[in-house]
Amino acid sequence: MPRNYVPTISPGRWDATHSAPRRLIRAGRISGDRANATLGFVEVRADILTKHPRSGDRFRYTLARFTLLQLVLGFLAGVVALAGLLGFFYWLTDAGGSHSFLFWWREAGLILVGFPTQTTEASEHGPRAVVQALAAVLGLIVPALALGTVVFKSLVSERVYATRRKLSVVPRENVWLNPPDKATTHWLAFRLYSLTRLQLVGVEFEAYARVRGTSAAGSPTVTNVQLPLGKANWPVSLTHVPYTVYAPLRAGDIEWRSPGGPRLLRVRDLTGYVHKVDDGCDLLLLVRGHVPQLGTDFVESHWFDSNTALTSKPFAEVRVDYPPHRKTWKGSSKWPGWDKFDAA
Repeated sequence: MPRNYVPTISPGRWDATHSAPRRLIRAGRISGDRANATLGFVEVRADILTKHPRSGDRFRYTLARFTLLQLVLGFLAGVVALAGLLGFFYWLTDAGGSHSFLFWWREAGLILVGFPTQTTEASEHGPRAVVQALAAVLGLIVPALALGTVVFKSLVSERVYATRRKLSVVPRENVWLNPPDKATTHWLAFRLYSLTRLQLVGVEFEAYARVRGTSAAGSPTVTNVQLPLGKANWPVSLTHVPYTVYAPLRAGDIEWRSPGGPRLLRVRDLTGYVHKVDDGCDLLLLVRGHVPQLGTDFVESHWFDSNTALTSKPFAEVRVDYPPHRKTWKGSSKWPGWDKFDAA
């Protein structure tokens, strides 16, 4: 391995595994074969520390993936299982045998959620003392972890917008929107509405087609092709008020199958360059905006499969009854058209 190998590790690990041995060699305290062996060990150790690929942020990924109810149920299941293990140990080491396994299970469960019991107050010796200390530490960690999870999920919205599962391919003349050019024959319609009761302002939309390809070296690639959009900005978004974002399509971009519906054959980026998607692609709708009542921003993504999401049937209109107080969620369930919002 070359002497000038520079591993990409953190500064702390660099100092501990690389710089310190080199300083000893320069000072003459390590020389000859021993110096070469030391450098070789350092390089190998640095290579181990930089093994790829690495994964991170698994805890927050878990919090974001599951709902609050699922996390609470998972937390309770974990407490019950861990309490069963601790209770089983206490039961096995119960010299007098005066208590049942269920008693020790309950005791361990109370310890884990931070309640003092006779088990925590008893003076233990040997392995039971170690387990008692471990249970006491867990009794501090588990409630804090549960509280942090609840606070995280309560303050972070899981989804701001709900989207229609199907994307309608709408003829140009059926949309009151100026097309980007005369070659536009159809529109691809993304339909969505706000779920939150908070007001959303300055909402912006971006759409991308994830186009598969092959690099010059023969490796698979994915190109994020940004699609031109109509109605890509929404100044004010109120609760449950539907909105439609349109992507223009030209003749030849769609194959009309019967049966099977429309099939996307190609997409165009902002410059008009054509990308073929005969085998299908993922369509991504990005939504960004501001929440003035909280002083925060939000961003979220919605994914569609071009092979299954497209339909030639028009989307159903929802007749919105705008109240004077802007609290559009009051009575919104009675607006005509909701029963057909997701109809294909």
